[in-house]
Amino acid sequence: MKAANLALRFALELCAFAALGYWGSQGVSGPVRWAIELVVFVGAAVALVAAGQAVLGIALGVIAVANGATLRATG
Repeated sequence: MKAANLALRFALELCAFAALGYWGSQGVSGPVRWAIELVVFVGAAVALVAAGQAVLGIALGVIAVANGATLRATG
């Protein structure tokens, strides 16, 4: 029962990220979209660092910031 519940939780988490991605692709305003992106990417980077994968967490954070800056600079 616990394994099935954990599998359901994982599926729900994937659905939540898919919903955020869909919402973001529908022309959400800049400041709101930026805030959601920040929460998602910073959360993921911090989670990696907390899980003992500091290099991966830092790499994710740096690449995400560079990508976001490039996207905003190029429109």
